[in-house]
Amino acid sequence: FDDNLSDIEIPSPGFPPKHKLIQKAKNLQSEYDFFYDIMPKSVWISGTNGKTTTTQMATHLLSHIGAVMGGNVGTPLAELNPYAKLWILETSSFTLHYTHKAKPEIYALLPISPDHLSWHGSF
Repeated sequence: FDDNLSDIEIPSPGFPPKHKLIQKAKNLQSEYDFFYDIMPKSVWISGTNGKTTTTQMATHLLSHIGAVMGGNVGTPLAELNPYAKLWILETSSFTLHYTHKAKPEIYALLPISPDHLSWHGSF
């Protein structure tokens, strides 16, 4: 990785802010911010547990209006249909850390508990 030749760096959410590549990055942008300009209406689902199940259930319930599912649940935003009516995204706190521009129409925060303290530092 040559930070002098890079126009943009989109980190994997698992890279903590203190990682040497993140520290070296000059044009850091989350996947959500990168796709925000083409993102249809969206629902983001976060929390310690239950994100995948809730994302799958919401997508099933809203599939009749053209909802598609992505994010941490397995389908990267680059592979989602930008013409879908609704993106339902399983969203980790790691992703949110690097997201500064994008915002959902609906944000669902499921219960949280102390987890990933090595990444976050504290609860």
